[in-house]
Amino acid sequence: MIHNIQIKGFRGIETGSMSKFKQFNIFVGANNAGKSAVMEVLYLASTASQKVALIREEDDGVKSNTVLLSKVDLLGNNPFRLIGGKHGDLGDLDLSRIGERVLIVDVPDSKATLQQFDLDISKSKLAAENITLFALENSQENEELAKLIWQEVNTLSNVSRIVFCWYPDLTYYFKGSASWVISGQPPAAEHTFFCDTSVVQSYIPISFYRRVLNEVPGWTYRIAEHFASIFELDPNAFTVQFVPVAGSPEKLQGRISPKDKPALSIDAFGDGARAAFKLLAPLIVMAELATPEAPGLLLWEEPESFQNPQTLGKLLAEVVKIIRDKPIQVFIATQNLELVAYITQMLESKDLDPQTTILFHLSLYDGKLKSSWFDKETLVTWLDSGIDPRAWKDFVPPLQFQLQEK
Repeated sequence: MIHNIQIKGFRGIETGSMSKFKQFNIFVGANNAGKSAVMEVLYLASTASQKVALIREEDDGVKSNTVLLSKVDLLGNNPFRLIGGKHGDLGDLDLSRIGERVLIVDVPDSKATLQQFDLDISKSKLAAENITLFALENSQENEELAKLIWQEVNTLSNVSRIVFCWYPDLTYYFKGSASWVISGQPPAAEHTFFCDTSVVQSYIPISFYRRVLNEVPGWTYRIAEHFASIFELDPNAFTVQFVPVAGSPEKLQGRISPKDKPALSIDAFGDGARAAFKLLAPLIVMAELATPEAPGLLLWEEPESFQNPQTLGKLLAEVVKIIRDKPIQVFIATQNLELVAYITQMLESKDLDPQTTILFHLSLYDGKLKSSWFDKETLVTWLDSGIDPRAWKDFVPPLQFQLQEK
């Protein structure tokens, strides 16, 4: 499980850190408060899994280290393509050039402590245009490179992984380099899932489907059960199927097949049903495959999108059921007070363990990320008093809520 993170120069964050992460973490705060950026650095740090050699020339000779490059996540997404595509034009990166066996990287930040290096990708089968960051395990063998990248040597003692990124669109004011460090055990890349609003437009890769059929018993039945609980359906009245997408046979589309009616594509339903279905399908797989040695990570952005308040509560309850007692860490970024209230009620009812659940209020001013945390008692006190933990200072919302007993 990831415990802490420190960030330098990623997107809108010039500097910042967060600590005290638990199994179930909720981020709230104003727009542009750094919530998405923190989710993204966690995702990028967690999905670096392909070992390659990094070679650099120093005054005292050539040095080599084993580093980790981004490969794919749970659904087979390329992590850089998923995150970088949200924030820039990926058409012409022009950040490196190919040698005979290596990728020669020129860091586009003249003040970066690491300026040029080679990555031996000859055996990795990775596309050069997708390589814009690497991760480094904090080991004795990597001590010199870790210090070169991070500089603040006294803060490295509890760090487990260092990440260095040279894609300008993901750096603070496009300066050309960013770095961040995490402490704790990172999840397995193949058990990491970033779920945002774009999931509604997504499909299941056929490679993922084939893997699931071999490794996850009753997958489609379990999707149907959880989907039925959310939308108050009879789980015995329909089945879940997957069929190829027209024109894209390498992708599969979910279908709801009632006993007494023709089957319908999940995309024929409303966005709320589509979003729930496309979260449940991979999350059930993660819960089945994650182990203490290869834990899972769910990064869930704006769960409230497309959801009626009643459906939102049921969706959250099903997610908690799926991950309960599983080696899965969850990070949720939300703008929704009802979701915060549902979390608080679940803490009071012990559906969520107060010892493993925490809410953070994030703020970002002039590039400085700050956060404060709420435990169960603080949340109950604030919501009982009608105070909104999403906002500080003098903001008075047009509607005020007070936490009620179920």
